[in-house]
Amino acid sequence: MNNSIINEIKYNFKTGNNVFRFIAINVFIFVVLGLFSLFDSLFKLGGLLKFNELFAFPSTINSWIQKPWSILTYMFIHGGLFHLLGNMIMLYFGGRIFTDLLGNKRVVPLYFAGGLFGALLFMLLYNIVPLFSESGFHAQLIGSSAAVLAIFFAIAAYVPNYEVFLIILGPVRLKYIALFLFVLDLLSIDQGNPGGHIAHIGGALVGISYAYGLKKGYDFTLFFNRNLDKIATLFLKIRQPQKSKIKVAYKHKGSVQPKAPNPASKQEIIDAILDKISKSGYSSLTKEEQEIIFRLSKED
Repeated sequence: MNNSIINEIKYNFKTGNNVFRFIAINVFIFVVLGLFSLFDSLFKLGGLLKFNELFAFPSTINSWIQKPWSILTYMFIHGGLFHLLGNMIMLYFGGRIFTDLLGNKRVVPLYFAGGLFGALLFMLLYNIVPLFSESGFHAQLIGSSAAVLAIFFAIAAYVPNYEVFLIILGPVRLKYIALFLFVLDLLSIDQGNPGGHIAHIGGALVGISYAYGLKKGYDFTLFFNRNLDKIATLFLKIRQPQKSKIKVAYKHKGSVQPKAPNPASKQEIIDAILDKISKSGYSSLTKEEQEIIFRLSKED
């Protein structure tokens, strides 16, 4: 493996990059379940250690009640190596743009929101659409596609003119890639793997809705992160020993206290640069503006 890739992985884990954390979790679970499945096959245990079905999300409510955890676990289970690679590549490239422009903290709640809505849309349509409901076929849903596409479509809808370089096509704007993926999933519902395509559309709709809400000042991830921070703070208070209430103040002659950055002005700078990207594309930014948006987004 190239040293630059290894250094990038180390850096992103050290800085707490949530995209890399999700990639690591998905890969780790895939390897562990793969080893269990191999052990099951070698010793002819009759599927005793094949957990995919246990963690997969079912299409019927009765089946889901028997394993309610599956609405979360399904989005970390993959049916094969190429299934995993496709989702992780999409998460890597879409997630990098997302974190650079919108920050790291928004990744976690959006990932789960996309996965949850994708699963619920899958279950809803499998119970009301005649093509699925009348067949009596009880499908199971696995894969992180809905969660990953929520992140990709969010950034594609927020900065539609942002350009990425594709090997064969060259520079392509995110809005065209997103449109192609959405139409492809829509037209493929009756061509095979309908549950997967339905979940993809559900995740995409979450991402698009989130982006338009964010432009209007609505951000549901703030509620998630605010409560998560409260839980983390409470946990740390329990873990840490009580500090002495005696405080010692030191006064240095001529010292100047550093001013805290103004959150409002910071957000105004980010919004102004993002508006420029939305209108003219990322390539229109000056080098200074690119450095500013990268630095500020990393502070989130």
